[in-house]
Amino acid sequence: MADTYRTAIIGCGRTAKRQVIPYKADSRCELVAVADLDTGKATRFCSDWDVSPAVYSDFSEMIHKEQPDIVSVCLWPRLHARVNVALAELGVPAVHAEKPIAVTWGECLATAEAFRKSGTQLTFSHQRRFSPVIQRARAMLAGGDYGTAERIEAFNPDNIYDWGTHTLDLTCMFAGEAKPQWVMGQLDTREIRSWFDVPFEFASIASIRFDNDVRAVVHSGHDKEINGGLRLHCTHGIIEIHFEKTMRHMRFGEGVWHDWTFEGTDEEHTATTCAGVLDDIIAGLRGEHAPELGIDNAMRSSEIIYAIMESSRSRCRIDFPLDIDDSPLLTMLADGTLTL
Repeated sequence: MADTYRTAIIGCGRTAKRQVIPYKADSRCELVAVADLDTGKATRFCSDWDVSPAVYSDFSEMIHKEQPDIVSVCLWPRLHARVNVALAELGVPAVHAEKPIAVTWGECLATAEAFRKSGTQLTFSHQRRFSPVIQRARAMLAGGDYGTAERIEAFNPDNIYDWGTHTLDLTCMFAGEAKPQWVMGQLDTREIRSWFDVPFEFASIASIRFDNDVRAVVHSGHDKEINGGLRLHCTHGIIEIHFEKTMRHMRFGEGVWHDWTFEGTDEEHTATTCAGVLDDIIAGLRGEHAPELGIDNAMRSSEIIYAIMESSRSRCRIDFPLDIDDSPLLTMLADGTLTL
């Protein structure tokens, strides 16, 4: 068991911020290297964050020379599958990657298979699991006063593909990490926009049934009552979570809403959330427990996302496991079923 973990970052854009903060703050970690095709950008990144790791343009060279224990991948989605699988093949002990897993369901399946064969630990940046407001709601449910979540309404900002990985990851978490049985969904494609060079829909809606009888409805886009958050209809009351810092809750029979707000600064919120992510990664490396952010949980939410797309394409309910290998939205755009 290592006392200090050698860490590295691939991609020095804006999403790398969430990786450098815990690596810099935690005495268990030493940031030894960063890699970016634009080494000037990588050097500026290091200067901005007052760190002095080695700088590489080739991540494979970085892995061979530096032998890091944990590598964070902060690249655009179309590169996720290729780079993550390459890191597994290079024998990196732990890879922590930006979400989503990949741009097609087939690439998601191939990524999961590569990591299971390699033994490399793969986690994804579903850091909202560790935000104070989510932890507060989890503690309330664990305390028993609200019972268990029976129905979930999830409100997703913008697109179901990228932002949706967070919202559906939390939906699955509050559903007890149960397996989804089926999804029925619809995409509104009156307008197609792009996020990190991947097209996404104007809005979407989906109904989900899990195998423990929990049901969820997910609203995506701008026309909804909550911009981003979750409403948990529990055995003994309702818990309503608003991203990122507020919530309210009411026990049945009381008729009174109780408010809660995280009172810290944005910097304190980010630091707390990022520290939870790093704790989860290191606990996995030390064999203390399977990481919450691991591939199995990430695949569960990703399968739901692609099932929503497939339900819209096939115009029927989709039963699991999902039997496609593409991105239905990207295929419909490519074959002319949908036009920009």
